Amino acid sequence: ANKFQYLPLALTASCPDLLRLEVTKNPWLVPSADNMTDNAFRLKEVLIEANSLSQQDKAMGLFFVGREEVGKTCLINALTNTEAHEHDIAPHIDLCSRTAGVSFSQWQPLGKDGPDISIYDFGGISLYRQAQSLLFLQRRALYCLVWRPFQLYKFSDQELELMSPEERALEHYRVQELGLVRRPALQQLLEAQVIPWLEQLYTSVPGCHVMLVGTHSDQVDEAELAWQHSEVTKLVREGVSRLHAEHPDVSPMQLRNAGKSALVSSRQGTEIVALRARIVERVVTLPFYGELLPASWVRVRDTLLEIRESRRTQGYKDVKKKPGGKKGDLSGSSRTSLDGGSGRGKSR
Repeated sequence: ANKFQYLPLALTASCPDLLRLEVTKNPWLVPSADNMTDNAFRLKEVLIEANSLSQQDKAMGLFFVGREEVGKTCLINALTNTEAHEHDIAPHIDLCSRTAGVSFSQWQPLGKDGPDISIYDFGGISLYRQAQSLLFLQRRALYCLVWRPFQLYKFSDQELELMSPEERALEHYRVQELGLVRRPALQQLLEAQVIPWLEQLYTSVPGCHVMLVGTHSDQVDEAELAWQHSEVTKLVREGVSRLHAEHPDVSPMQLRNAGKSALVSSRQGTEIVALRARIVERVVTLPFYGELLPASWVRVRDTLLEIRESRRTQGYKDVKKKPGGKKGDLSGSSRTSLDGGSGRGKSR
């Protein structure tokens, strides 16, 4: 068998007498092998159009996923910021502006001649996970899994005097809602930041391309950041290997940079330029980038995007300030497209 994973449009369109393509022994992704054998060549006219009246499609998706408050929205703001005086830097986001559900925005990092990227900023609260999984449908996308390191707690001289020598030798970390935790518990917290998302992506988007990003690098010293990064890398590699063994019939996840993370600071702009360049480089090398599609398909897709842009929902802050309305009253509007239906979430 050959190694085709996707329908070879140019091949089928250039063979007008082709009636059947047997792909049951191929590592096939799209469409399914059954559909290829039974139904694909009913679409011969469409394939011929794709070959002779085609248009290069540069629309791609960029998904930012991860737990709440790891810095996904700030990272997006830093990557897409074009203000000269704040280039590559993102301000702190207050509680009322944090992402609920999912927020959408468009990004053309190289202008009109480069990729046209739809950014999906996923809120990390577990309440949204089931609804968000319905949007994990794009194979023509790069998924950025975002995590953040924990700060090593430094005891005061007075606190050290009350501790035993054994306790002083142990690392402690300040974790919101948990107080002080030690390294064994910290390893579990790091695992909780990445493994559930890897599991969801692995089964929802077979063969997806995933890049790891660690934020808040300015808040942790170099040695501690290196240790936590190594732990996350190990967890990711072991997790993907386990998932591959558990789901042998699913096309394996494609980890970028062997599961190592890009370590950045959105507040200071550290490594943002390098990450931006790496994301663009990865996007333009994905399998679907620049593929030839029937021009009519591209026109329909662009029209739908324009409609979505014209129907942006009212933002949470606008509702909160609405005259006569109560604080937090979301009636008649929504914070995101998931809450509101067909509208577009307000970009942050």
